Amino acid sequence: MVDNQKKEYQEQSLAYDKFYLEKDDAEADFNRTLKLVKVLSRNDKDLQNRLGLQAGKVYAIEEWIESAVDFYNRLLNEADFVTKLGNFKVTTEQLNAEKTAIENLKQLRNEATAEKGQAQEATRLRNEKLDELDDYTTELKAIAELALEGRPQLLEKLGIVVRS
Repeated sequence: MVDNQKKEYQEQSLAYDKFYLEKDDAEADFNRTLKLVKVLSRNDKDLQNRLGLQAGKVYAIEEWIESAVDFYNRLLNEADFVTKLGNFKVTTEQLNAEKTAIENLKQLRNEATAEKGQAQEATRLRNEKLDELDDYTTELKAIAELALEGRPQLLEKLGIVVRS
């Protein structure tokens, strides 16, 4: 059970490492695109409203993923503006790839969360068994003390310290 618990925590760590690595890459691409869109649309408040650029910054990861996907969906619906982005080497394919990368974060996050739950369950099971073992050894020690009451050397051989 101890080995299983260690294995589950390693899997959890790997899942979160993969998630954060992918998130960092996707977030960098998103921020670059967002900055370019904000600069190119600064004189068109109506376009900025349609793209949802006035919304505040989102800090919870699940909400950030949803808002980023929503941003790409809105942006991809603005064909004329996407054409304008083409002048800056931003293509529809690139925008779709960035959107897909962010959508994939949701699955990676779910996998990491599942691994976390499995690791916690493995810890709970291990602790439960350790408690059972502690109860058993406490009983065994009490029985040994009773059975070997007059033979302190045998108790000490079992690791039970006897005061003289």
